[in-house]
Amino acid sequence: MKKDEKMTKKIDKNSIEYLQKIQEDIQEKINKIHEENGEFDEEFYESGLTKSQRGILKETMTFATKKEEQEYYEWRWKDEIENDKRIEELEKRKENEIFEIVKILEKKLDNSPKIDEEINKIKNNVLINLDRYYSEYIDYRKNFVKVSNDSIRTSNSSFRYLKYFIKENTVFNFSFFKEIQKKFQELPANFFKYEKYYKKDFEEVLKLKDIENYEVLNTKTINNHMSNYSKFFDYLIYEEVLTENPLKNIKSLKEEESEKIEYSQEDIDKIFNSKMEKVYLNMCKFTIYTGLRLEEVLSVKKEDIHDNLIHVTTLDDTTNKKHQRIIPVHKNIQNLIEYQKKHRKYKYLFFDYEKKNEVKNAGKRVNNRLKKIVNDKDKSFHSFRKNFSQEIELNTNSDEKTKKYLMGHSFKNDVTHTVYNKNKINIEKLRDCINQITFIF
Repeated sequence: MKKDEKMTKKIDKNSIEYLQKIQEDIQEKINKIHEENGEFDEEFYESGLTKSQRGILKETMTFATKKEEQEYYEWRWKDEIENDKRIEELEKRKENEIFEIVKILEKKLDNSPKIDEEINKIKNNVLINLDRYYSEYIDYRKNFVKVSNDSIRTSNSSFRYLKYFIKENTVFNFSFFKEIQKKFQELPANFFKYEKYYKKDFEEVLKLKDIENYEVLNTKTINNHMSNYSKFFDYLIYEEVLTENPLKNIKSLKEEESEKIEYSQEDIDKIFNSKMEKVYLNMCKFTIYTGLRLEEVLSVKKEDIHDNLIHVTTLDDTTNKKHQRIIPVHKNIQNLIEYQKKHRKYKYLFFDYEKKNEVKNAGKRVNNRLKKIVNDKDKSFHSFRKNFSQEIELNTNSDEKTKKYLMGHSFKNDVTHTVYNKNKINIEKLRDCINQITFIF
């Protein structure tokens, strides 16, 4: 024990000496600025900066009993924990004092190139420690915000792009991120898939664009990347590492609107005669006969279907029944529903998941399968809803109110429906409309 206590004291002594050296180095830099730019209040700099130094102990010890060994290491790690706390406090103090000095330098000194250079070096503390800050940010998102794995993957993708854009003289400011936004619009959609892109600098990639005429990143993806950067810097502000978000005044790009179209009869034949897994085929058939949106389909629980009626809500709907709607069960999907109820272990009709994010991820999987069968960027799972809409519009004699209700369109401006009829709907009219539609496949 005594041997280890001596070693601990030695580490403390080394740490103090190291801290004193750091203070002297910083004071020397400040004095140099004084000499070059004239005197100003030195009282602001009395404390200097601090930095901790970790000591590593390499031990070779033997113990008479297991209990003695356990007691020793409990005592030993107690010191380590205390030391880690001290290191963390010193690091935090260092960062806070860095930014205090930045503020004072900006107020007290002329904006000479040399001083600007010194200030940028200090501000780039975030850049120097970027990997550590990002790792802490991801831990925060996982453990406290409880984001999905997909969100983490998206953040990691954005971070990878950020690392690509960083150069030796990079400063995280408005201009840097505005320039990134412009560069994103020139990068290929599959940028990190091929070394011929990501192994080259941006100017060389631009030359390839002229030669290959590749497809660029879409505006929605770019906006997502910029949003991820903004969230990261918001986190740094929250942790008091920064005082301002450099993306604060950067506006999102206008996103291209892609209007989905319905599947053709040929498409429908291909899909329902494909080798797609039964659960996905059932999901597609269920949708073409109900007109539900993807999130509504994935929200349907087994208990939501009774008396040949589907009571529709969404995963995010925590309100009361007035926000629901009712869809009668078409005769062509009755057996399908019974099959799904029998073969699903948990509460949802189509997937055995309990977590909301996992249920939503199922939508991506079904769309990926549909793309392999019908490779058309304007067609997706949502196209089944288009097919349903066209069918009730062209091949039924139902009134507009019934059609609108089945599609789940808003009655907000319909005073007769919302005020006088109190959102009531005639179930028999709904059944009649649903039973008039049919699809051949």
